[in-house]
This record gives sequence, structure tokens and C-alpha cells, in this order.
Amino acid sequence: MSATPTLWPQPSIIIWVSPNGSDTIGNGTTLHPYKTIEYALYNFTEGNQIRLMDGIYTPANSIVIDGISGSIFAENPNEVTIKPLLATIDNACISIKNVERFSISGVNIVQPDDSTDNYAGVYANNVNNLVVYSCNVYNFDFPLTQIGYGIFASGTGRIERCYVYNVTGGEIYGIKTTGLDIVDCEAAVLSGVSVTGIAGDNK
Repeated sequence: MSATPTLWPQPSIIIWVSPNGSDTIGNGTTLHPYKTIEYALYNFTEGNQIRLMDGIYTPANSIVIDGISGSIFAENPNEVTIKPLLATIDNACISIKNVERFSISGVNIVQPDDSTDNYAGVYANNVNNLVVYSCNVYNFDFPLTQIGYGIFASGTGRIERCYVYNVTGGEIYGIKTTGLDIVDCEAAVLSGVSVTGIAGDNK
């Protein structure tokens, strides 16, 4: 009787993106990267990794990761900045929801110049095994009438080695989580009517 073979998961495919790339003639390789994160997500399949080359990315609206597993990594940590033109989807620059496993690492997240309806740097809801690692969230000025978050996350996973700073508004949270671990994070230079640096079940 032969043993049942072990089925290993397929290796992830890396999709490369660069501000100097092209969505029309690029193919997502290191030599011919795509230009936008949105186009990389359009070509994303389960388990892929989007690798961001150095530079500033200015998506038309929020980056939305919905119902897919995989990752987004900066090729060189903290040499990548994401600054959408608008951030109205879930009121966040980056929205992550309905995922079973996802990680984002090494990126800077900055508020759009047009901050209408923007109340969060990173918003994550209904997530499992989410990892937000070594990300900087800074330069946000939220409306006085809304609760503002550098990072908000609900589900399971961890927020690790993230730094939230220079955030102003009315009621402000640097990092707020429900269910996720908060590991070695810092929130500083927050100003508002009510300010909480880090709040979570597992900090």
C-alpha cells in the first residue's frame, strides 16, 4: 500500500511594481514592473506577493485588499510611500477586509492632500492572520467631528514594529485593535481633544 503523497502549497508568484514601471507594457517582472499597486492587485491571484520598488505611489483612491490571501512588501523597508489622491473607501488609505491570511510590510503611509472623508491610515476588519509589520503611518489631520486612527484592526494577527506619528484631530487613536496582538509599536506626536496612543486587547 503506497503512502499518500504530501501536497505542498505552490510557491508564491512575486508581482513587481515600480513608480517608473508601466501598466500597459509591463508584465510584473523585475525588468518590466507594473506602475501601480491597483494594477498589480488586478492581476493578483491567491498567495501572490506584490513587491514594491522604492518610490512614492499615488493611487487614485484607497488601496483595497478584499477577500484575498497574500502579501505586499517593500523591496527596501521604509523606502516606499503610499499616498493616495483620495482615501474614501472605508475612509482609509489602505483597507484590508475579509482575508484569511495577509501581510503588509515596510511601507510608509501618508494622508492624501485631499483628505475629505479620510479617518484612518490603515483599516482592517474581519481579518484572520493579518500581519502589519514595520510600517510608518504619519502626517494625518483628521476632522474634529470624527474618530481618527493611524491603524485600526479587528480580527486576528499582529501589528508589529509599526510607528504612528504626527496625527491630529478630535478623538485620536494611534493604534487601536480588537483581537490582534500589538508588538513593539510606538505612537507619538498625537494631538487632539482626546488622544490615545495605543489601545488593544493584546498589547
